[in-house]
Amino acid sequence: MSNFFHRLLNPHCVDCKDNDPVEVLCEQLQFLRNENDRLLEVIVNFNKPIFKEQEVPARSEEPKEIRTQTLPWRVRQQMLEQEDARKAEVLRSLDDNKGSISIEELEKEMDIVHAN
Repeated sequence: MSNFFHRLLNPHCVDCKDNDPVEVLCEQLQFLRNENDRLLEVIVNFNKPIFKEQEVPARSEEPKEIRTQTLPWRVRQQMLEQEDARKAEVLRSLDDNKGSISIEELEKEMDIVHAN
């Protein structure tokens, strides 16, 4: 009975507040609610990725050959000769398409006279 009067007269007493079963039950209830909310959030977001994944484009190209830093001179020379041959072929095909003009025709157009 004295405990009832003590709580009635001193509702904010530290000793009573720590031993109050209603307070303890309220704290446990709040803890369980928080835990249930957290678990529910995990279940709802179960299939969502944790980290944002970046889309990786599919490669349609074949992987290129890995070259070393230094090439032997003979290999480098052959590569340069092949490139020059391709460039010369392209230039020849361009000249054939234009219709080449001979030097004599150009001299006549420019009115250059040679003393032969």
